[in-house]
Amino acid sequence: MQEREEILLDRIWREVGCFYLSDLHLGGYFSEQAAEAVSRIPAEEFPANEWREAFCYLTGEETDCREARALRRKLLKRMREKSSLDSQGCE
Repeated sequence: MQEREEILLDRIWREVGCFYLSDLHLGGYFSEQAAEAVSRIPAEEFPANEWREAFCYLTGEETDCREARALRRKLLKRMREKSSLDSQGCE
């Protein structure tokens, strides 16, 4: 088995280009860019535990999901929901 040198959160952080990893939290300035970065990363490139860690870190929510594809899909859905709510602004 080939050893990877990069973890998923680092990959997202690098692709977004923000200064701090904490800038990636949903609702922050970089949340749309983070969603774009996630959409470009195939689920198979990282194990399910890293997708689950990314989901929990980026959303602040826990999940029992255990499959990489489902976790990626769930993360993207949550990111898009949040982005949609943020773009509506105050009414």
